[in-house]
Amino acid sequence: DGFTLSLITNPGVLYVHRNSINGNQIFRENDKIVWSADDPATGDKFVALFNVYDPPRETGGREAGSAVSSVPETADITVDFELLGIKGKHRVTDVWTSEKLGKFSGSFTASVKRHGAGLYRIR
Repeated sequence: DGFTLSLITNPGVLYVHRNSINGNQIFRENDKIVWSADDPATGDKFVALFNVYDPPRETGGREAGSAVSSVPETADITVDFELLGIKGKHRVTDVWTSEKLGKFSGSFTASVKRHGAGLYRIR
């Protein structure tokens, strides 16, 4: 479909895939996962955020949708810059959309949908 094609042909994502080095998981806190990698050409960091939350399956006796309706659709995931080996203020850009999100000091937080991901460049 068109959405999938746009993801796998996205120039920013392809750049990360082809050029990043030192990719590793920084932390996992319950259903929140953070990975990082380096851009050897610029020294920038790439950060991937994952929300792998899977709501519990409904069991007998509950009304349809009652367990899922109280589950948040998104989770805020925060990356402390010190975990990436960087300090100070840094510009953050969404790799998928190329949107410049601004300058952040000490950490960066993004809201990620359930079963979703975000990919960011930290400069």
